[in-house]
Amino acid sequence: MSSEVKPGIRHATNILFVCNVILGLAVLAVWYCRRTPNGDSSAAAPAPVSGVVQVIPSGPVRKQSRPQAVDAPTVVSREPFFVTPARPRPGMSVRDQMKQMVAEVCLQVAKEGMTVSTEDRIRELAQQGEVVVPELVKMLMSDAPVEVREPAARALALIGSGEAIAAILDQLGRETDPDARDLLSRTLQLMSGASAGTKLVDTLTTATDPVIERAVRDSMGRTADADSTKYLIAACERTNVLGQCHANLLGALADVRTSAAVPGLVDALLNSPNSAVRTAVATALGRIGTEDSVIALIDAIEASSPADVEAEFAEALSKVENKDAFASLILVFSQSTNQIARHAAAAALAAADVEGRAHGIKQLQMSK
Repeated sequence: MSSEVKPGIRHATNILFVCNVILGLAVLAVWYCRRTPNGDSSAAAPAPVSGVVQVIPSGPVRKQSRPQAVDAPTVVSREPFFVTPARPRPGMSVRDQMKQMVAEVCLQVAKEGMTVSTEDRIRELAQQGEVVVPELVKMLMSDAPVEVREPAARALALIGSGEAIAAILDQLGRETDPDARDLLSRTLQLMSGASAGTKLVDTLTTATDPVIERAVRDSMGRTADADSTKYLIAACERTNVLGQCHANLLGALADVRTSAAVPGLVDALLNSPNSAVRTAVATALGRIGTEDSVIALIDAIEASSPADVEAEFAEALSKVENKDAFASLILVFSQSTNQIARHAAAAALAAADVEGRAHGIKQLQMSK
């Protein structure tokens, strides 16, 4: 009986073995298909592609690949727009490094806003100097959102070269969005350097756009140094030789509000042959209101006979509001023999508050 059973058992065992082999092959096939949907093993580990931006949208984390039209570094973010560029790769050209640096800083500022950290990043970008200007200009003139382009404009203003300031002014003329124009106008106030000042003065001689005129005048008023002030005064006098002083230039001169400009303004007040220039300078000195500027106005009034004193000098003196100059006004009011100077000083002191007058009296007492 045993001899009859054994062949059946052997047959069943063979069938079971074949079934196990088929099942194993089926499992292996399923696993392989899931790993490479197209059946191509080369698709399992795709090679890195230059110019791919991986964006992880808000919500479930899921990586996607999207080719870009330009050569951009591989980046990852959880926002649909803001990205964090990778660090420069070895062997990158200077141009590509600047391009990547500009993108990195602009996107970081747009994402985080203006903070101490992001302002430091903008200053670091500006410290690259002229080499980064072309990439900053490209970013400024791109169709990126204004919050992305703002850091580029700020960096250009900090660099302050003629090319950098010209780019800001050119884009200011192109902008149609009021918010963007206002932002670019305020950015000009960050400018520095003699070349920036001369570029603004030259712009005023040809500007026809009221927005640009106001932006440049305000920027000059807030940032004028000794060199740019002298250049502005010279431009006013040079224009007058050809005809009437340009209204934009005179307006900018009257709007100067920096103490660094006082020496040049005082020199023009006492020595310029142009009455329009002297009037604008007197207005500026009265608004600045430092002790040096007030003393210069007083000297100009007292050096002239009552018949020759320009009314604008007394008007400027009467509108001084800086309490640090009140001691000089008190001295003029109490001791000067020039009635015009005394009346102007009295008007300024009368317009001051009690605290300002008390401050002036205290200064006099301390100086004795």
